[in-house]
Amino acid sequence: MQCSAIPRQVGNVADYLVDPTFASPKIRAGSELADVQAAFQGLNIGLMTAMVRPKLINNFYHVLLADEHLPKTAAILETFQNDLKKLSKKIDRLNEQRDMPCNALNPKLMLSSVSI
Repeated sequence: MQCSAIPRQVGNVADYLVDPTFASPKIRAGSELADVQAAFQGLNIGLMTAMVRPKLINNFYHVLLADEHLPKTAAILETFQNDLKKLSKKIDRLNEQRDMPCNALNPKLMLSSVSI
């Protein structure tokens, strides 16, 4: 879940890429500005990481390899999905008691990583 949680918290780079004079995605000797190539590469990274991904709690059985290990891998996936659902319910219960609910790392809202 860490590969999904960290981008959820700190992964939005759009604000940094709006102005190529603010921050460059590449470090260049003698310059603090992005050249045209660096600006476009940064924008591409930002756009690719901003694409909508499947939610973490989802049906991923179609990506399992259909081999002799399928029953075991399917069981592992089912356990993982059930654990995510339990965690989500726990967060929902805790949020009922909070003045300011926090869903930043609630598995029912998280996407399955950045997938670039």
